[in-house]
Amino acid sequence: EETLDDLAAMLAVVQHPVRGLFLRYYFLQNVKDNFLRMDVARALRYLTLNFRESLSLWSRARLLEGIVKTVGSTYALEEGWQLDANRHALRLLVSANLMHISRLPGLTAALYSEALLP
Repeated sequence: EETLDDLAAMLAVVQHPVRGLFLRYYFLQNVKDNFLRMDVARALRYLTLNFRESLSLWSRARLLEGIVKTVGSTYALEEGWQLDANRHALRLLVSANLMHISRLPGLTAALYSEALLP
């Protein structure tokens, strides 16, 4: 579990939105079996942290694309739709966190409402 802590800390270093999303997804796919063997609360903490950071990177991907597209030109409506199409392709990387949260054994409605709902 110390290794997971170190890996999670290293994932926070990646600042590029698309690279960070792919790296977090790769991490999730490689350690998903470890979540089944650990305490539910600890696994839930890792997954929610990863989900929160993935959402942050996903929203930053739109800002990054928007800055690149709008330099030297006016922002057009069709460019806005193109940005959403690019982020639409990355949505699976973000939603994988939700899938793994829902598959945690021992996750009860009480724990879910206590840990995830405000």
